[in-house]
Amino acid sequence: MPVDPEHMHALFEFRCLQEMHAVRLATQHITLAELREVEKALALNRQGAELGRWDLFIEHDNAFHHGIAKASHNPFLAETVATVLHLQRWAVRMVTGGAPGSQLIAADQHDAIFAALKDGQADVAAQAMKNHIDTVIQSYQQDVRRRLLLDETV
Repeated sequence: MPVDPEHMHALFEFRCLQEMHAVRLATQHITLAELREVEKALALNRQGAELGRWDLFIEHDNAFHHGIAKASHNPFLAETVATVLHLQRWAVRMVTGGAPGSQLIAADQHDAIFAALKDGQADVAAQAMKNHIDTVIQSYQQDVRRRLLLDETV
């Protein structure tokens, strides 16, 4: 399903709702093995951010978000989160040519999500997820504005 650039905000909102619900459920249902899997993705995601390796960062960003969705133990939610994340990444690449925001900020936000998940704090985890996705959309919007201004000056 192609995404009209005017619908990007709606796509981010939809993703936010899904992932907030997924992390809430994951705080209740996550197994030790799933927790370790998410923790491993988190560590590799941070490594990619610190090295400035976009490929490593994005691979493990996906694994982090998918791991949480899987740990919700709701296969429909997990599949929808994966689909929306894939669609959002495709649409962002089409509009901006890359990904908005700081990888290190995202890694820090992932740490906050994971800490709340690990401690079973559903409300804190959901709020941390909301903060993370809000930061991504703000970065996306800033990147789009910057690109539009560059186009106008050329």
